[in-house]
Amino acid sequence: MSRILDEIFLFELISCPKIIIRVDRKSMVSKNRSQRNNANLMSTCERFLFEMFLRRSDEFYEDFSIGLVWKNAMEYTGINKDITLLRVQGPHDSKVPEGKDLHHDFHIHQITPQDIQEKRYKKPAHKATCGSYKSFEQAAWHFTELCGITNPGDSLGFPFDGPNSRDQLSIDDFLTP
Repeated sequence: MSRILDEIFLFELISCPKIIIRVDRKSMVSKNRSQRNNANLMSTCERFLFEMFLRRSDEFYEDFSIGLVWKNAMEYTGINKDITLLRVQGPHDSKVPEGKDLHHDFHIHQITPQDIQEKRYKKPAHKATCGSYKSFEQAAWHFTELCGITNPGDSLGFPFDGPNSRDQLSIDDFLTP
């Protein structure tokens, strides 16, 4: 059955309640100059499968990406590709002078129906700055709230005790001297 991927359905995919069913590792591992981990998620209605990826640069800790990928789109759309629905990111180089592009700020990329029509499944075009987080850890909690992930701390081994701690911590709290 082929489902139309309109804004409402895409938002429902992003925000529907999800549980983490498997994590690749108990903590982030260094590979290709970044810390990384992945988690497999399932919607609580047990219809949709997702992957959450976490990446943070070893060299510049504010350069990170946390994303939600829809893994079983083929069952509902006929699209035989994984679809990146959402990415929350820290500042990173965009080859555009600072101040001319939002990639130098904390920002979010979200999939749109136009992305689907143009077969842009990996690089959501809609982007906006986001003031809800100022560190990787805060972004991870913001991401889990946006994506309806109900068991993040238990499964991902976040370095603090939940979303209520996020305003008290910054990236400096996790850097080793």
